[in-house]
Amino acid sequence: MVDTVKFYLYLDQYKIDHRSLKKSLDDYDVITGSNGVERISGNLANMRINERRFVLQIEGSLPKFYHGNNFRPLDITELKHCIELLSDRLHLQIENMGISRVDISDSVAVSLKPKYYLDCLVSHPYLEREPKGRNGIYFQNKSRHTTIYDKSEELKSKKKNIPVKFREQNWLRIEHVHKRDVTDWFPFLNNITGLYEPENYIATINHWEEEFNSIQKVDTCTGKLDSITDQMDYHKLLMVEGMRQRGGQLAALRELETLYDLGKYQNNRSGKAKLRRHKKEVNQLFEIYNSLDPSFKSLKKELCEKVRLHAARNREMLIQ
Repeated sequence: MVDTVKFYLYLDQYKIDHRSLKKSLDDYDVITGSNGVERISGNLANMRINERRFVLQIEGSLPKFYHGNNFRPLDITELKHCIELLSDRLHLQIENMGISRVDISDSVAVSLKPKYYLDCLVSHPYLEREPKGRNGIYFQNKSRHTTIYDKSEELKSKKKNIPVKFREQNWLRIEHVHKRDVTDWFPFLNNITGLYEPENYIATINHWEEEFNSIQKVDTCTGKLDSITDQMDYHKLLMVEGMRQRGGQLAALRELETLYDLGKYQNNRSGKAKLRRHKKEVNQLFEIYNSLDPSFKSLKKELCEKVRLHAARNREMLIQ
């Protein structure tokens, strides 16, 4: 579940061997300050290393560093190996570095194109909803954000290859990014070794699922337009969805009765016949709707169940 991280090390607590660090990096720049002190900025694979005035910073995606992509997260053994590999490659004892950013992320396989699920996700109690291009959304504030988007489309837009084993499915990416107050959210992340303690690893899985569950959702069948028929055309579908948002079939029938009581129907034989006809139409619409494939009726239900099962599988893998 751990993806992008930002580590830091105070330079007054650890002396950097610049010659060794330069040899470790794929490329680097040396910046000389006004006081004549040299600082190094460079890259090791996808990891960015920056030496500031008081700290050394390392930032990047750990799955990309280890696997070459972040379609799937590192399991707990891979995460430990990744930290050890990064430490060996840089010739730095990074295990005790602090953490100032952590992204808890994973990709979920869904039945339709991921963009169709975005309309289900309407609000968050503490974060503002914003669009992320055509295929994603943000929920964000100043210290953290959740991003949900089409992972395959993101790679295509960046002209990057999709790993072969992931090409035949639709992947919805769910990322929870914490750039401030990391230890307030994850008290166990006082240093890097906290990432791969078993109870902490489970805590990150739980956090990924709980943050998704915090998003307010609505039921929708957006995107299943290939199932539109003469009996349930788009206009009728919108009518049913509107009634479902107002409480469903029984609520719609009660509202028709209320309209009659309010005088919206004529109080005569013609008005009563019209009321009966409208009630019959409501019942017929729901009869057709309820006969459809369940996946057609609720993308919200599908997505919530996929996230729940995905988190459960990750926890089971750790226990095994």
